[in-house]
Amino acid sequence: MDNGSLTSIQQKVLKILVALNVSWRLSEGGALIGAYTHHRMTRDLDLFFLESELGDIPKRAMALLSQAGFIVTLLQKESHFVRINIANDQESVLLNLVAENIIPSEVMDKIQCAFL
Repeated sequence: MDNGSLTSIQQKVLKILVALNVSWRLSEGGALIGAYTHHRMTRDLDLFFLESELGDIPKRAMALLSQAGFIVTLLQKESHFVRINIANDQESVLLNLVAENIIPSEVMDKIQCAFL
């Protein structure tokens, strides 16, 4: 893994998941490293979906990744969060899928209310 860039497997996974045909946002360390600062490494990819629940998105993602030849293992599954391990012979990456059905400004309102 190069210091400060996404690994080969991380890049491949992101390219494959475009085929989900559903909007998602790369966030957290993967977004910083892949698009902005290139300042460190990350072992996972965090994809956020503007959905109340993930529904069949994890199943479809796992099928796409399996069809591409990856070893895909479901590690954790909730209606709003799924963690998947994706591997090939040389590398692996953790993929976190998150349903995020709130607009960022609503988050701030909730935080401010909590401190009142």
